[in-house]
Amino acid sequence: QNAFVESPNFDLRHMLGTHDSALLSSILDQAGPLGRPASFLTGGVETVFPINQDIRHETSQKLVALGNTIENTVFGILISNDKLLTLVQPNYRPHQLRTSDLQLILNIVKQQPGLLTSELWFPVCLPRFNSTGFLYVYTNCFDSDSKLCLVLLSQQNTTEQFEQFRNAATALRRELGLPAVVGSVLRILENKNGDIARSESEREVPFDDVAWKRSKEEAVNASDDEEEEYTMVFGRRDGKMLSTSSTRSEHKVDTVVTSVEACPLLNELQSASERESSEALNEYCKIAKAMHFVFRIDISVLSSNPQTSNGTGSLTQCISPPIGFPFCDEAAKRRVWSMYQKLNLRLRLGSASIESTMDAFDMITHDEVTGSKKEANLNGIGKFCPAIGLAESPPSWQGITYVLDDTELFVGMNGRGFELYITLPGTTPPRQAAVLGANLVRRLMVEDQSKLFLSTPLTWPK
Repeated sequence: QNAFVESPNFDLRHMLGTHDSALLSSILDQAGPLGRPASFLTGGVETVFPINQDIRHETSQKLVALGNTIENTVFGILISNDKLLTLVQPNYRPHQLRTSDLQLILNIVKQQPGLLTSELWFPVCLPRFNSTGFLYVYTNCFDSDSKLCLVLLSQQNTTEQFEQFRNAATALRRELGLPAVVGSVLRILENKNGDIARSESEREVPFDDVAWKRSKEEAVNASDDEEEEYTMVFGRRDGKMLSTSSTRSEHKVDTVVTSVEACPLLNELQSASERESSEALNEYCKIAKAMHFVFRIDISVLSSNPQTSNGTGSLTQCISPPIGFPFCDEAAKRRVWSMYQKLNLRLRLGSASIESTMDAFDMITHDEVTGSKKEANLNGIGKFCPAIGLAESPPSWQGITYVLDDTELFVGMNGRGFELYITLPGTTPPRQAAVLGANLVRRLMVEDQSKLFLSTPLTWPK
């Protein structure tokens, strides 16, 4: 920021690596009309659905119990298919995650190479949490099919902290009933005379490399009597590799299959597949006779110690189906999101004009610099990016507005703890559109809230 203030034409590209460029491209693609811009429009995070409330809450409680045994744990997150499953955060409200920081974590984790096959440890700066420092992220993928991933964040960058998180991931895997993972390492294998063990046929070929024994690392729920797997690898002078390996133990395979069937969380994630989620979203569109909708909800964070907490925070979440027919091309989809943006500004500012938007940005920047509104303080980010503050600030009054454009009617409405943007056929009367929107809000907020959203966000007791 200081470099751009001193030199506005400063070229940042030479400081960005391949991974940084991929991350920025991913965020821009998601914010575009062909991506998933609902979270950027509403300032909410997308969640995995439909998930049984009891299973989601039980998973959160196990994460809380695990975090109590680890020092210096700031946040604990479980994600699946790049969407939020559950989140545990500090009890102190100013230290809780803002939606923009949570979206940043999800995007960074998504872009990490080797996420599905390795444990990762890397630094990240969360501007809304602390724009001048770093937290350190540990990730461990529990299931490659559902991309169920544990994310733990700490302010300590030490080997001891990594080992604590690693042991915690192993314990959580066991608590959730997830299948065991057996890792392996390669070690040199020699006979008593120091010669490399080879078969008679292999001795005819000149080898320069050594033979290896593949042995198990410590595994979750792995019994000591399981058969080890051996792999013989030989290197030839011509650079080619030959290998032979034994078959795996039948008992080991049976153990993994049994664990999958016994894990209710994985069963729920399988039911929350893309097809099941699409069918649920289509049903909601039919309720409102809508062509498309975006819904935002603010859910209060459950404080584990109300006497020491600084008020009750909230976790903003959103849900939206992909834009389909008749908005088939990029231009048509962009028009829908532009209309939603106009309705969003009308609900917050009373007008979607450029003048009113710039006035709102100036007000946010002024309040950030002077600190005149402590409740709305944005930890420095408002001075440089007031649009984030505007997106994450819900309207201060209840209202409804609409735009009739060509053959579609676009309606925006908000109330206590929610916002709804909906696209209807242009022949729908505005009064009827309001009734249809209210029916959809009632269904999403009252009847189906528990299976669509993280309805009971928890905090660490300590």
